[in-house]
Parts: sequence; C-alpha cells; structure tokens
Amino acid sequence: MSAGGRGARRDDALRRAPAPARTKTIVRLVLSAGLAVVLVWALVCFTKLDLDLLLDRSIRPGFLLTAACSYLFVALTRALRFRALHHEIPQSDMRGWFQVAVIHAALNQILPLRTGEASYVYLMRRAHGCTVGRSLLVLLVSRLFDLLIVFIYCLAFLPLVSGSLGVPPGLAAGACLGVIGAAILMLAGLRPAVFFAYGLVKRRWPAAAHPVSGSRGRLRERLARLVAEAEMFRDTRHFIAVFSISGAMWTGLFVTFFGLLNGFGFAISLPGTVVGSIGAVLAGVLPVNALAGIGTQEAGWTLGLMLLGFDRSEALAAGIWSHAGLLALSFLLGLVGYLWLTRTSPSPKSRLP
Repeated sequence: MSAGGRGARRDDALRRAPAPARTKTIVRLVLSAGLAVVLVWALVCFTKLDLDLLLDRSIRPGFLLTAACSYLFVALTRALRFRALHHEIPQSDMRGWFQVAVIHAALNQILPLRTGEASYVYLMRRAHGCTVGRSLLVLLVSRLFDLLIVFIYCLAFLPLVSGSLGVPPGLAAGACLGVIGAAILMLAGLRPAVFFAYGLVKRRWPAAAHPVSGSRGRLRERLARLVAEAEMFRDTRHFIAVFSISGAMWTGLFVTFFGLLNGFGFAISLPGTVVGSIGAVLAGVLPVNALAGIGTQEAGWTLGLMLLGFDRSEALAAGIWSHAGLLALSFLLGLVGYLWLTRTSPSPKSRLP
C-alpha cells in the first residue's frame, strides 16, 4: 500500500475516533446509569417494594393541579432571585430570567453528576452576557440560601411532627441549627475568602515578576475580578429581599411536594412534607446524583418518609411518584423556556465589561 493510502486511512481513523468531550460524556452517562441501577435495585431489596402499592394509586387531580400551579410559582420566584442577585445587570425584563430559571432547573433535574449546574453559566452568558465568575458565585450563593431556608423550615415544623419522628427531636433540631449556622458563616465569609485567596496570589506571584500575559498573571487577573464580583449584597435590605424571595420559592416547592404526594394518593400533612422531604433535598445537592436523579431522589424520599413513620415499601412508592411528577413538571417548563429562548434571545455576546 502506498504512503498516501496509509495516510488517508490513518486520517479516517482519527476522524472516527471519539473526541475527548464525547468520551467524557459517554463515561459520565454510563457511570450515572450504573449508579441508578444499583441504587434502585438496593432500594427495592431493602424496602421489598409492593408493585400493587406502587401501581394501584388513586389519583387526586385537585392536588396535582395545586402542585403544577405551585411549581410555576417556584419558577417565577427562582427567576426573581437570580435577577436580585445579579444586581449588576441593569435589566428589568423578566422574560430572560424566567427562561434561564426553567431551563437550568430542568437540566439540573435530568443531567447526571450535577452537570446540569454548568448550564447556568452558559445560559447567563447567552441571555444576559454575564461573566463566568459572577454566574458561578451567584449559583453558589443560591445553593447556600437553599440550605439556609430549607433547614429553617424544618426547624420550625419539627414540633408539629415530633410525635411521629423516628429520631429524638433534640438531635434533629441540633442538626438543623448546625446546617443553618454553617450556611450563614459561608454566606458571610464568601467575599473575605476570595479576597484572601487574591492576596495570597499577589504575594506569591507579584505583578512585576509575572506579566498578565502568563498563566499566573491571568489567574491573578481573574481573582482580582472575582473580588469585585463576590460583592453579592448592596446592603442589608438587599440581603433581606433575597432571603424573602428564597423563602417564598421554597414555600412553593414544599407545596409542590405536598400536592404531588397527596395527588398520587399518599396522605401526608404539609408539616410532614417539609420534614419528610429533607432527604430528597439533600440528595438533590449531592455531586453523585444518577441520570435524572433516579435512585438518589428515591433514596432521599424513602429515608425522609420512613423517619415520619411511613412503611418502607410505601415510602419508596411515594418517592418514585413524587420524583416522577417533579421530573414531568420541570421538563415541561424547561421545554417551554428553551423554545422561548431560541426564538427570542439575541446572539450570545457579552454586554458586560
């Protein structure tokens, strides 16, 4: 065979070889699918799931309608919170913020291993021209507010479910207070931590010794920008406003959970829903969630509802139906947001310096 023929074959093989990004995606999907299968199998074995209990449900449309309306309210308040945190963007139109909120929420529900979180950076760049650093910091602050609000709610409702709680109420209250305190400390320490890191870099690699064109100079430049971007709150009133919006958003989410569980025939009170959903909420922030959260969400619901006195099999069945309902709601709203964005959004050019 001629050298030209061998070269052509080699080029064809290289073109057929999977790109690194595609390989990573395939590995991620395989790992997440395997994790989902293992978790579901373990849950079914642990709970001895009764298929009749899972499939023979009495649907209550009124509760499901309540869940759908509440989830729409959640999307609106999530968009409001993003807009409030991104106070550096002089834009009052809610359309773009709603699109970002629902698409990001849908991808976060569907994509494995928390890769859906990364969509927020791209969406903010496309819809609002926001910098990567600012988007990442806003996302981190949003998650800290989520933990803060969820455990405040849990602490408030603990006395109402203490009679059916599977752990000592004092221990549960102590755990809630610990998470609340940690979230407040991290919110307060975010900007000082970035400023401290910037100071270390400046001392380690002075500007005179390492020009901006080098990798160390670029790191120093990005950290300097992060110091300014980490200034999340303009004043106390701004913090209280973001806190209040977060509280409203989680009120809507708890009502959504309440509507889904009761809509699929699992009788539970609103205080019980708040406390029983803690496991699912925590499973939703873990970086090891499976594809579409299958297995991890059900495990969270099962543990949380068992603490309230649910039978193992019933707790898993309730988790499966609740997760399925939430996936359907987030996917439908996300699809609407995506179609809306592709038709109305301008080209993804940065409008910020």
